[in-house]
Amino acid sequence: MARGWREAAATNFVEAIKLNPTDLPLLLEAGRNFSALGSHAGAENCFSAAVDLAPDSIEARFLYGLELGQEGNASAAAQQFRAAVRIMPEMPQAHFNLGLALVNLGDYSEALVQFDKVLELDPAYAQARQYDQALRGKLYPAKRN
Repeated sequence: MARGWREAAATNFVEAIKLNPTDLPLLLEAGRNFSALGSHAGAENCFSAAVDLAPDSIEARFLYGLELGQEGNASAAAQQFRAAVRIMPEMPQAHFNLGLALVNLGDYSEALVQFDKVLELDPAYAQARQYDQALRGKLYPAKRN
């Protein structure tokens, strides 16, 4: 994988997971590799198995949420990011991605809450500020500056 031989790495990851399906770091690395290959089904399988194995793993929840979001499954992505926020409430990226998933679900009020939380944790988070301002304009058009 370090040499960029992602196809060969994928084959090796599949075999390694068969030998040791309870190795969390292996599942996460395999999922990253599949994601980089554009094999979303493979990545989702690995990240789902990682979440099943370690439900309180912030990394597993976050990566699974990212993969689900990239596949357009905003509802399932939001579920993973909600779990990530529960596990690590001080992680701005988890709140940000939960906000994105909620925007995609049309839940703008709750998304705004998440972007506000991101800005509370990291006032310099430019993308969160952009979404926050856009949602405020959408939800409160008369208060637009």
